[in-house]
Amino acid sequence: EPALYTTTTPTWLTLLMRPSHVIIAAALYYVLEYWADDIPSVCIVLFYIGFCLLPLGWFLGIMSPPEALVFWALERLLVIVFGGSPMATDFRILVMVALSALSVLLVALINDSTSSICVATACGLFLSQDLFTGINMLAMVLLKKTNPSLLNYLKLVHIKKDAYFTTGIFNRMYLLKSTKQIITFILLAAMRNNILMAVSLCICLVLHEQLNGSDNANTVLGYVLVGILVLYRVALCSRQLYILKLVKNPLVFYSKLANDVVKLKRIRNGFITVLSIVNTLLHKGASLAMLAYLSVALRCGQATCNGIWPKTVLAFTTVRSLRKIWQHPGDALIGIVVAFLLQRVSDTWDDLSVGIQLLITDTAVEIAVNFWEKLNFSLLLFGTFLALKQYRKHEFVIVSLTVILLPLVLATVGLAATFSAPLLPLFTLPVFFMSFPRPKRTWPSRLNYNTTCSHNHDSVYYKQALPALVSSLQQAASSGCIIPRAGDQILFRFQDRIVWASILEVGSTFITVTFQGLELQETSCHTVEAGKLDSLFEFSTSPAVINPIPFHTLQHVETATVLTYSDAKNVMTGIIDQPDNLNRLSDRLIKCLVWVLLKFFVSGDHKMAATINLMDYRTDTASHGSAYPRNQSMKASISTSKPQSIQTGTTHHMLGKGFSRDSLAHHISGTFTEASGGSVNEILEVGDSGKLEGGEDPWSPLPGLVAPDKPVDTMSWDSSISNPLRSEATLSAAITTALPVSSTHNINTTFSPIHHSNTPFGMETEAFFPASWTSIPLQSHQLNKLLIKFPHEWLHLVRKALVESSSASKENHRLVEQTRFCDHFAKLVVTCHSILEGANSCSSPMQVYNSFKGTYSWSKDIDWIALDPVLSKLVQKAYRYAVKLMYDEACLGEADDFSEIVDYLKSYDSSTFIGCDDEDSWKQAVLEEVPSLFSLGYNSINGTFTAHVLTLQEQVIFIGSLNPEAARAFWSALNMELIYLTNDDDERYSIQAHPYLLRNITIQAAQPPLGYPIYCSGPVSISFW
Repeated sequence: EPALYTTTTPTWLTLLMRPSHVIIAAALYYVLEYWADDIPSVCIVLFYIGFCLLPLGWFLGIMSPPEALVFWALERLLVIVFGGSPMATDFRILVMVALSALSVLLVALINDSTSSICVATACGLFLSQDLFTGINMLAMVLLKKTNPSLLNYLKLVHIKKDAYFTTGIFNRMYLLKSTKQIITFILLAAMRNNILMAVSLCICLVLHEQLNGSDNANTVLGYVLVGILVLYRVALCSRQLYILKLVKNPLVFYSKLANDVVKLKRIRNGFITVLSIVNTLLHKGASLAMLAYLSVALRCGQATCNGIWPKTVLAFTTVRSLRKIWQHPGDALIGIVVAFLLQRVSDTWDDLSVGIQLLITDTAVEIAVNFWEKLNFSLLLFGTFLALKQYRKHEFVIVSLTVILLPLVLATVGLAATFSAPLLPLFTLPVFFMSFPRPKRTWPSRLNYNTTCSHNHDSVYYKQALPALVSSLQQAASSGCIIPRAGDQILFRFQDRIVWASILEVGSTFITVTFQGLELQETSCHTVEAGKLDSLFEFSTSPAVINPIPFHTLQHVETATVLTYSDAKNVMTGIIDQPDNLNRLSDRLIKCLVWVLLKFFVSGDHKMAATINLMDYRTDTASHGSAYPRNQSMKASISTSKPQSIQTGTTHHMLGKGFSRDSLAHHISGTFTEASGGSVNEILEVGDSGKLEGGEDPWSPLPGLVAPDKPVDTMSWDSSISNPLRSEATLSAAITTALPVSSTHNINTTFSPIHHSNTPFGMETEAFFPASWTSIPLQSHQLNKLLIKFPHEWLHLVRKALVESSSASKENHRLVEQTRFCDHFAKLVVTCHSILEGANSCSSPMQVYNSFKGTYSWSKDIDWIALDPVLSKLVQKAYRYAVKLMYDEACLGEADDFSEIVDYLKSYDSSTFIGCDDEDSWKQAVLEEVPSLFSLGYNSINGTFTAHVLTLQEQVIFIGSLNPEAARAFWSALNMELIYLTNDDDERYSIQAHPYLLRNITIQAAQPPLGYPIYCSGPVSISFW
């Protein structure tokens, strides 16, 4: 079937297409037969001819499918008859048509002319508002706590988790997410509408009572509207970046400041604020002036035409006229002025009702605008066809036929403009057909934007930039730089990113838009068109005055700033492969371990870690394989079982996958870590009584941690070093108390367990260490050698810096200042450092890259870190800090002293995310707008290592307006090309580059699966005052 509205249309609906056309034709035939006496015979003959041409229409694809035909007809009814706007979704069309019909019925039932006009004014103002966003907000406020399931069900009015309800007061943008903000916005909007409603009704009543339909007053108000129209058009032209698309506008001088972001933002904000105030006053003033004119003119029309036109028709025209002035003030002003001028020159025109006059003039203006846009696209297509130096075998034939058949081409353009149907250029050649009529939004609204887009790792950058893009578009629309119309297409260009925005709906103080982010990995075709875009936008910063590319589908309309990430991928050749840097990495690693682990104790996270660590011995953690049975002693488990990592050979798998204690990792890794799987209370399942399920105290002594008041009869940590020749039974007791399963394969080795003795603070220092950290998988003589290299001076400096900057309890501060704690802490640090260095004894760039990702090389003691979810997260964080520190010192110079290293590490904690760019935590950090992000990558094709660096900063964004008919034409040709006009080429013709028509970018922005955007926002409502 050539006429396909969407590729996902059900088969049964496609089969009903042609029978439905025959049924509609038969129904029209019986209607004509019934009214045969009142209808000219020529119309009946034309109907017969049209019925016979149905097969030709099916063959050419100009007969709409049922789904498109129904909603196109409702949209035309809403726009032409009721004076509304095309809607964002099918559901909105149905609701708005029903509300409009009710308003007409209400006005038709009122006999008094003054009351009917007042009611029509109130209905017009009410229906031109963003009713569906108001319903969304009220539903969120009322159902958020009372009935969440019903809230999830209300997807018909687009209540979505990531929905943005935005409001702008002049040039300021607010994102409404909390209940308090939503209620405030509703109250402000209600107050604004009530004031506007009161002023409008006062105008209607006063003019009705005082002027009483005076012709002189009507004439004076008509000439006032002519003056307002001239002022309105001059004001709009003064805000455009180009005058007639040829010469730069000297008034928009700030566009030349694109190279100075700070100055551009400061000057533009003041300029936009003034323009927004002027534009708001001009729009509201024009609407109130039109209301005053129509209040007098409609009463005169009702008095003179009462009995000539049915009352229902007069009610339709009255409601439509008084709604149009609020829904589309600019278009309504043109229609009223044209109707007024025709009254001055034609007596026949004056015989018609004012409402009928406005219906005719508004429809004619809309058709004229559509015809001009389609003709502009046709001329652009024909001009680029001749200008581009491409070999075409039949170029002369196509040009000759286009010139000879020019009347037929113009008739096709006119017919498409009349039915609001897109043109269909065959293979982007100047060979035109009319496509089938469809709604202005081009695509059906029943597809899920989130599931149909081609999401990848770059999608999150568009989602982060969405609020800033909404703010930029709101400022451009409120200031008059962009005149929004339903069906318009807007393009944003910043950095290497392209965002396509489609305006779906336009109202009195709002627009509804969808944003689509295009792929960042530029293909050859994408690069050609993106380069043309950059050259077009960069012209605004040049001193030239004449537009070098006036005939282009895109016109630059605004230059703004947006807070987003600058993306840089630097090759690490010369950094990561240098022996000096690798040696510095080893030195920085032990310093980062001290920083991360000591901050862990100072902040108090070790208490939660101890509890979670102990729970591993109470629950069956099959994924780790490290839990003991409840009713079986640990000693028996040690003597009868091997570590599961050795039994199943899953050590490397676990190292690469990570662990499940994400809730604690959220505390460990700082503010900007991967999203946690639940809170600590959810993991511990602690009730109000502070006990676990089953009545167990989470702080009670469990295997792996000795109660402070019941020390084990074994050697202390210090004595274990000085006298390792203790009895086997004593050593076994210490092992069975504190040894995790992953280390049981070393039970015949001399360990250095922590022993607990009384302290002056009433609690043993070692009790603050998580259970599995109290057993060191190193021999005593190895530990003594490692302690010689421990940086005690660095520990003192870090302890002082963390205690001064931390807001933790004094108990934690006293803890880290104790000598015994420092001794135990030093042994923990050198053990972790030794295990990592032993695993990477032959450091290479690939080993550094794998360790950065958390996949360490195997060693006999690596399980001691890997199978402890808390310690593994801390060690991984410290290693990533060390790599980032090595990179910064290689780029900026080696740190002069310890204080400079402390400054680096503080910045990492406060404003830097360090991780892998393919992790969920990276996406979360981008959405939280962390100032800086760092990742280490590897290009397997080129064999090079890269540093992926993101920096949040103000960026220049260029906004352009696309020819809407060009986009609709390319999109309408997609189905026919894919089904009937395919060839043996791997790439279809429609995605090949066209620098003037942006064919590749336009096809990318089509709705999936025909297009392939990587991000789709769904309908976003943008309000402005």
